[in-house]
Amino acid sequence: YGLLRPMDGIVPYRMEHCVSMEATHDKPVNQFWKDKLTDLLIESVKADDGILIHLSTEEYEHLFDWKRVCQEVRVIHPLFYVRQRDGRLKMQAVWAKSCRGAMVRFMLQNKLVMPEELKAFSYEGFEFAPQLGEEDYPHFVREN
Repeated sequence: YGLLRPMDGIVPYRMEHCVSMEATHDKPVNQFWKDKLTDLLIESVKADDGILIHLSTEEYEHLFDWKRVCQEVRVIHPLFYVRQRDGRLKMQAVWAKSCRGAMVRFMLQNKLVMPEELKAFSYEGFEFAPQLGEEDYPHFVREN
């Protein structure tokens, strides 16, 4: 049940980000892996078509040198908004997560090969809004 006997100590289960090790060439561990993950991501995207459809949450960007990724490959980042009664657009985390998953399914089922094909995506009232966003930041809006 996660309880420790009084004589047991609490053992750290993860390594802190600032730790440097000989194997990392005296870089902090997080920077060592960030460089490797960034290289792998960029190489993989370039080996395909050079376009990355970014459908993960932004919190995962910290795993990579995101500025470098955006400089070296084209990143398409679809955004999902619900229009409020006052006309403002609001991103709601639950809807955004659901839409990101649905868009991945849509891409796979329809075997999309061009970013422009994302415009046909429709899910639970979310539709492409061509008047909003930019080419690499397509907006999908659900009218409330």
